[in-house]
Amino acid sequence: MIIRISPGNYNLTATGITTLDSDNLSDALELMIGSSRFSNDTDGDGVLDFDEVNYAGDAASFNPATDLNPLLVDTDGDVIDDATELLNGTNPLDPNDFFLLGDLNSDAQVTLADYPQLQFVLETNGATPQTGDVQAGDMNQNNQIDTGDLVIHLRTVLELN
Repeated sequence: MIIRISPGNYNLTATGITTLDSDNLSDALELMIGSSRFSNDTDGDGVLDFDEVNYAGDAASFNPATDLNPLLVDTDGDVIDDATELLNGTNPLDPNDFFLLGDLNSDAQVTLADYPQLQFVLETNGATPQTGDVQAGDMNQNNQIDTGDLVIHLRTVLELN
């Protein structure tokens, strides 16, 4: 078995062992990165190890800068799991690109704690949403922060339909 570690980009490549298990990753590669040879989803996040390692398009190597980490539920550490980011079309490697509609304090929850910030945004600018916080506050998705957003936010927090 030959294990190569490329300097600079941390690209790990394993050659010489081609045994593939149920997730279609070589046992050598799984040994190097620490994923389970016996599970096709080591971290249990709903994204298969193969898809995480193959995120950049090369399942024969793992690059932590361009691939998802099969050992972490949330590769970029933004409190939003990789599966949710993939489902929403955001980048699970970028901690700044995901916002949860109604979550203005970025704690990955829509709670009453977000309401004062939404009210502040409304009172201070009521502008066309551009930043993540303001986008998150546009509950009725009409490209502005208005009283309708306050009502929808409260109804969401209070679970009223």
